[in-house]
Amino acid sequence: NSFCGLINERQSKWSFVINKKTNFKNGNMDNNLHKLVSYAPDKTFLFEGSLRDNLLLGFDDLSIDKSELDKKIIEWLNVLNLSYLIGRNHGLNGRLNLSLECFSFGEIKRLGLIRAWIKDKQIEVLDEPTSNLDNFNADIIKKIIQKRSQKKMVLISTHDKDFIIEGNKIAKLDNYK
Repeated sequence: NSFCGLINERQSKWSFVINKKTNFKNGNMDNNLHKLVSYAPDKTFLFEGSLRDNLLLGFDDLSIDKSELDKKIIEWLNVLNLSYLIGRNHGLNGRLNLSLECFSFGEIKRLGLIRAWIKDKQIEVLDEPTSNLDNFNADIIKKIIQKRSQKKMVLISTHDKDFIIEGNKIAKLDNYK
């Protein structure tokens, strides 16, 4: 949350070194870096707008046609085994009634990942991307992340030991506060 500028950004201590050149340092998360980063927090929150509005929260690329964007959303819902939500919630534009239409933690987790992935930024920060998922859906997520990490920087925070060994760079945080 600190790295992505949601809380205590100024107190965050980190640096990016890309091609032996320090690009960003000591919590200097300015608008330039925000434009490069999409974030899927461990706890995704939904609001009582449409499914489409929930998935496009924070989406800022106005160059994409609405129908093309809807195709991408539907494609992600299919890939992550959530296509049934379109019928359940009266399509992409039907208003969610969260007091009546409950979502499982796994559904919410996958919707949060779609929210980050639909932005298609150069850096993706994923906090516990496989938590609350069954093995089948966790394996799908791991394969997607592996594929996406071939074209962009993907930073993952996880306690999933099987997932950790797949990373090409691993940082263990000790005395993390």
